[in-house]
Amino acid sequence: MKKMGCGYSKLLSKQHKSSTKPFDEDAMRDRHVSTESKENPSSQGHQDVSKTSNHFTIPSIDDLPLNKDSCITMHDLYNLLNDGAMKMYIHDPFNLLLIDGRELDLYSTQHVITAKHHSIFGSDSNFVLRLSNYGMVIIYGSELQVNKSSTDSLLKLRAEVQEYVASDVLVLVEGFDQFHLNYPFLCTDKLIETVADRKELLCYPSMVLDSKLFQGRGDQATNENIIDVLKITHIVNITLEHQNAFPKKVKYFRLELDDVGESNLFEHFHKTSDFINEALSTKIGRVLVHCNMGVSRSSTITLAYLMKYKQWSLDLAFKTLKSRRSCAAPNDGFLQQLSKWEIEMLGQKLTDIDSLF
Repeated sequence: MKKMGCGYSKLLSKQHKSSTKPFDEDAMRDRHVSTESKENPSSQGHQDVSKTSNHFTIPSIDDLPLNKDSCITMHDLYNLLNDGAMKMYIHDPFNLLLIDGRELDLYSTQHVITAKHHSIFGSDSNFVLRLSNYGMVIIYGSELQVNKSSTDSLLKLRAEVQEYVASDVLVLVEGFDQFHLNYPFLCTDKLIETVADRKELLCYPSMVLDSKLFQGRGDQATNENIIDVLKITHIVNITLEHQNAFPKKVKYFRLELDDVGESNLFEHFHKTSDFINEALSTKIGRVLVHCNMGVSRSSTITLAYLMKYKQWSLDLAFKTLKSRRSCAAPNDGFLQQLSKWEIEMLGQKLTDIDSLF
């Protein structure tokens, strides 16, 4: 059978195979100096992209016959379940297969949306034949290392599934309980079996930084349920189309600019970055950056913030954002403005914007 899958699943699968280290927020704050930087004093303090993975930190899995490249965090799973722009990837039944490895009664009570129970292998003789159709397969059970027996059973299940899948079968390292604790709105007791069922699912903005900075679409920014569930306190609205929907509960920064390269976002980079940083500096601050589709204008503002306050090159900021929101794509004019911003922030041009895509 021909392998199917969206661009994001292929990208994430490739990154899990090729990355040498998990993305570490704390390590990034320390601004690791590469060997090349030591040889070139003018570039000291800037992260060496080639040595950094762009995913969220993988918890310790010592003493398990499983390497970190075969694991996925609950934050990355959150982003997978909510990725897309014009078309949400979760609406495609062959983009992502989630397999629940717990007991059936636990699965029936609550499970991650769209997940199938592992007993389907025995009840549906054709299911194994369809495994190769999926772009990505993820299994989960109890938290790894908490219960040796359940962990062994989960790893055995993974090995069995791996025989039929070309890409790595990933394991949710924190397990269902932690995922449910953090994302109860992405769990259900219902079976999501049809495309029509999937299209009824509410999709949320992408998480850029641990439960603090999000990026998404205009319709998400005007959905009160999403704002409340994610506990958004600040919104950067870069649209002509969408008004500030909740001024009594959310603090706004509004830029009424169109998604054309001639729009001057550069002159607002300092103010938007400062607005985001001030919000994230508080204990409860959570920021949503949005434009109409969450692709170009919002990505530009998010990247400008990462470059100023993380001191990341445009290349590193872009790869990190792209790994967490695959549709992120500033237009050519905005990339030129970000290249100029890189020089202003880091003192030199470090990124060839033609190599970003």
